[in-house]
Amino acid sequence: MIRGVSLTILLAFGSVGCGGIVVFDNSGGAGSSSKSSAAAMKTTSTSVTASTGTSMCAGLGEVACLGSYPSCVPIYDDSCCSTCNPGTCADCVKYVFHHCAEKADACGKKPACGVVAPGDCNGTTTTCANQYCPANPGCVAGCTPDGMGGCSPECLPVTKGSCTIACAPPSPSCPPGYIPEANGGCYTGHCIVASTCPS
Repeated sequence: MIRGVSLTILLAFGSVGCGGIVVFDNSGGAGSSSKSSAAAMKTTSTSVTASTGTSMCAGLGEVACLGSYPSCVPIYDDSCCSTCNPGTCADCVKYVFHHCAEKADACGKKPACGVVAPGDCNGTTTTCANQYCPANPGCVAGCTPDGMGGCSPECLPVTKGSCTIACAPPSPSCPPGYIPEANGGCYTGHCIVASTCPS
């Protein structure tokens, strides 16, 4: 029963904030949200690799992008009111990884769309300061197993080592939809949403 209660709390923690939906026209007409007017174009990098002619960061997932610092940084977009794919806006905030960009194109100036998580431009781990986890770019819903079948909700930063495990100790027992978090070498004792790590 403890497991059921904890999972209910965990699910509630991850879904708060997008209750009733208020929709705004974000397409650029009169009265459109100023949030989208900054830049609606996708990021195009000025740096290319000699062999392929494409950005060395293009196509990298979130964790791989963090691991490619100082060349690359992740760009996060508010999926409730996107600046990378403008459209209607809802009354919620939910930052998600959007794409991997050249650091030179994203740091020291405003990215063409989305945002860079605090700390990513200088290679430090971001801080998950907001209690509502989706409001923190670069953070993911997680939990700490209590050893009795429960898992207390928390918000954890995604790092380049979040998916890399090189140790043998038993992993923590995570609820469905979650996997053990790593630190680049071993388990941290926390769980993170499974979609953080490519399968």
